[in-house]
Amino acid sequence: MSSTHSEYLAIVSRRIEELTRTAPAAFRRQPGVFITAAAVLGLSSLWLRSNYLEFKALGPGGLPYDVRGWLMALVLKAFSRETLSTAEYDADANKDSWLDDREGIPRRQGARPSGGFHVVPARQLDQVPSGEMFQRLDELFDRVVRLNPGLLEYSKSPHEKRHNGIVVKQSAPASHHVLHFGLREVGHIHPSDHSVHVIMAPQDCKFVIERGWGERHKISGSRSLHALPFPKEAKLPKEYIWIYAPRDERELAVMEKILVASARFMTNTKEINY
Repeated sequence: MSSTHSEYLAIVSRRIEELTRTAPAAFRRQPGVFITAAAVLGLSSLWLRSNYLEFKALGPGGLPYDVRGWLMALVLKAFSRETLSTAEYDADANKDSWLDDREGIPRRQGARPSGGFHVVPARQLDQVPSGEMFQRLDELFDRVVRLNPGLLEYSKSPHEKRHNGIVVKQSAPASHHVLHFGLREVGHIHPSDHSVHVIMAPQDCKFVIERGWGERHKISGSRSLHALPFPKEAKLPKEYIWIYAPRDERELAVMEKILVASARFMTNTKEINY
């Protein structure tokens, strides 16, 4: 147990001890209020403990992996949005697509994986692929970086912070405002489940979501969040989407098309080798 977690529990224990010293008199004056408050406190404590453990079970992500990060995740929950509508992409003036063979990309089979309660980190709770598919996806990312040394490189993900992501090199020509808004990141893999975050062109976001391969991040394009003094890495563009982990070779082939389309969009060139 971390020192921060221990300090938090110590503070809670002291507050409970203070309450127990004054409880008898309060109970005699208003027993109904006291019983109700005690029940709410007990249920809240159980929920908070369970929710904290759920947060920890997701593994490290862009927030501190402790009580501070959990509290930040609860705050961000207030700014979350639904993740499957595509109207905002229809309304975008940019109608370009960077995906190869769109009509050859099938609808993803089966239900979408569960994402859980928390906004951050975004992780799959089920449909996690095998270790072999983990390796194949890592190799795909490695290959795209290796074959495009003038445009792309690995760097610490500006959004995930703990893991490397593919970013557009500083020496590459500036392309569009989403490149800067998205902190130059093409995408990154989440090591625990091998789901992926990428930034795609608006019409490609629409296509990928409607075909069932992913969904918008829960705080992508949140206008209320963007209007407040949060860190820039929390202010995600609407083009920042979550792609489900590939379960087999067929799905890995779709992931390749998605990653290449993301790299093309962020560099504003079709000349991406893969």
